[in-house]
Amino acid sequence: MKQEVISAKYKIRGEAEDGPFMMAEVKFEIDGQELQMGIPGGSNMKKNASIVMDRFYEKARSDAPLRMRYWHLDDKDDKNLPAKVREDGTCAADGESGAKSLKFTERPIYLHGITTGHPRVWDGYDHTVRAREISIDYDAGEALVWTDDGLYHCPLNFLSFKEQEEGDTALVPEYEHIKANYSELPKPQVDEGCALLIVADFEFFWFHRAYFRYPGSKELVDCSAWPHIGTYQNSSLLINSDFTFDDNDNDMDIDIAYFPHMDNIEFYNEPNDWIFFVQNIGDSTVYLQTSDGVIELPSGSCKLVCPENAMENPPELMDGDR
Repeated sequence: MKQEVISAKYKIRGEAEDGPFMMAEVKFEIDGQELQMGIPGGSNMKKNASIVMDRFYEKARSDAPLRMRYWHLDDKDDKNLPAKVREDGTCAADGESGAKSLKFTERPIYLHGITTGHPRVWDGYDHTVRAREISIDYDAGEALVWTDDGLYHCPLNFLSFKEQEEGDTALVPEYEHIKANYSELPKPQVDEGCALLIVADFEFFWFHRAYFRYPGSKELVDCSAWPHIGTYQNSSLLINSDFTFDDNDNDMDIDIAYFPHMDNIEFYNEPNDWIFFVQNIGDSTVYLQTSDGVIELPSGSCKLVCPENAMENPPELMDGDR
């Protein structure tokens, strides 16, 4: 059943319709551009639709750049199609070998990756767009790729080297230099007895990395995550169980679990025996629903999960799967 929705903040009119599997969709218009978004359905459908319309209104007026991570370039617009590599092994680009800029003119070249900042799709969308030109900016640590969408900023340390090497590495200027210097992501500094969860809007279920350091240890431990696909709500589980105890025989295992929503993370298990930090390396603000309250985590920030960092008046947040 279709229902009219008016967003709470900017009074945008739209139409929401419930669908199967607890999902729904909302249709609305911003600046003459028609948008259609999948949203969590059920009893909170109208609330979720209102939040989505207001978020996309703000995105349309944001000066945040388009970004692409886990990116690569090839000559196929469908990832299931075989690559069409030229027999001579060269790329369809103007410019000398080793140049920092290339223009793609001889055949269509496509940029693939996870986008953020796009005014018409969710952050974290797996996107493909035709590329026109690429230039390397080492000062900013990124490739600038001009596309039919506009200019994408593509961090060099998020180039998908495996996918690029399955196609044509000559499509990326100075590829070997980039691979030698940007293929490893730096590890953070984590103090003893601390746990650090790193989240980002360009990651599946928000999870990027997690690290911790046992009391009295110099070793930085990397913690993996497992997605759990639930009947009504998916979740992300971070567990490291090696039966480690501190000097007072307290269990020091890591056990973190949360529900990944569209604009927030809802923890239902936190590492209470640890000093727990969460860092946001994405481009948009994420809200943390914790046992200490809702914590606002803007892009580039890192905060301790504690009552002092909780918001007094948190905004309405979405439920359902990300």
